[in-house]
Amino acid sequence: MEALARKELFLRAKQAATYWFGLLSFERGKYESYESAIDYFDERTIRTGPKGPWHAGAYYNLGRSYEALKKPAEAIGCYESAFKYNRRFNPGYKRLYLGCLVRAKWLKAMYPEAAKPQVPPVDVPEPKITEPEVTEPEITEPSDSQVRGG
Repeated sequence: MEALARKELFLRAKQAATYWFGLLSFERGKYESYESAIDYFDERTIRTGPKGPWHAGAYYNLGRSYEALKKPAEAIGCYESAFKYNRRFNPGYKRLYLGCLVRAKWLKAMYPEAAKPQVPPVDVPEPKITEPEVTEPEITEPSDSQVRGG
């Protein structure tokens, strides 16, 4: 039981550290830093396991990072995820999660094309249609015995 508690403690510490590294990367304010922040918020904080205390902030700051990279559709999705997560897991922080929703609505108004659901293109290979092989029946000359009927 103690090993499980220790593992949970290390996971929480890792999520906290990666969240703060993501904030540091974002605050540097350069293209590469925003890409790095996305990695910290998405891959290393949100996707690392059970929902922790940093998930709502990670979704929000992931949205800010996408917004800085001029990717409004991705930012809208992150702000909406932050709203849903906060509403469900942090009901006491009503102003925070409503702010996420307001930010998403503002981006939708600023970038109407980004407000449309983004459907990724599906790479479907063309079906291979093959003609069945048609072979001509083999025609042979009748033998003498077949001609004579016997």
